[in-house]
Amino acid sequence: MVHRIMAKSFLSMLLIVAGTLTVHPAIGSNRVAADGVIASGYRWVIFDAPGAYFTTANAINDRGDIVGSYFTAQVQHLYVRRCGQFITLNVPIDPQGTWFYVSPSDMNNRGDIVGITQVSGQFLKGFYYRDGIFQQFDRPAFSEALPIGINDIGDIVGFVVDPSFESFLYHRGVFQTLNPVAPTGDTVGVVVDINKAGVTIAGLSMPRGEGGLESIPHAAPVEIFDPLGTQTVVRAINNHNDIVGTYYDALQFAHGFIYHDGTYTTLDLPFQSQSTTWMNINDRREVVGSLVDPTTGLTRAFVGYPIH
Repeated sequence: MVHRIMAKSFLSMLLIVAGTLTVHPAIGSNRVAADGVIASGYRWVIFDAPGAYFTTANAINDRGDIVGSYFTAQVQHLYVRRCGQFITLNVPIDPQGTWFYVSPSDMNNRGDIVGITQVSGQFLKGFYYRDGIFQQFDRPAFSEALPIGINDIGDIVGFVVDPSFESFLYHRGVFQTLNPVAPTGDTVGVVVDINKAGVTIAGLSMPRGEGGLESIPHAAPVEIFDPLGTQTVVRAINNHNDIVGTYYDALQFAHGFIYHDGTYTTLDLPFQSQSTTWMNINDRREVVGSLVDPTTGLTRAFVGYPIH
């Protein structure tokens, strides 16, 4: 069950083979920046892609580049938001004429992007984007290999859907199976991220609810469960071993958190929501995610800048 929930949370769609770049002015970027609000020691900026009614922010690198997706006129696009501009990654329609959905899951400091795609009614597929070219990401003998995290040296972690939701590490062209083990014997879910030191994080099924697991090479793994929540979802780790994710309180309202060396720091936007997800963190502790705007009902992206 843990693995299926994790798989659905990263759902997107189609096989990508090539893409082009289109640069748009960042509409409303000055207005959004001016509207940044302060909460939890962060300045939060909520933004939308040009003309979009649905925008997500899925990852942020140390340059401050943000990768996500957005919808316009029932068509989904990838974007990179860089220096106040949106760079749209235009992906062609499936050769059979069936439209697709696509979602990035991570981006490293080089600008390499991994994610998940699907042609309508067909298998999920992974993709790898580098230097303007989309490539299909496959693991031999598995029909659905989904890349979820990528670090600065190009290591990729993810999982295969069939048959057992097995996690993997892709390092220098070679796949390795990952089998992280919780110290208490709790059930470990799929691995979702890795930093350049090889520290990984994964979902974890615990008697008290869903949690996370931090696996450090040559050290005992650490279970992660925010004490303020009834469920904890880990999503990303930076090169300082800061882990970002979402926890849900007793009323199922979502809160962000950063975990580091046994300490949990709560991240809250200035309003409560059951549909807010904290997705990624860079080495400057800048974080990104997505929310459902309580006034409009639209899905919007946000970025948080720590106040020093």
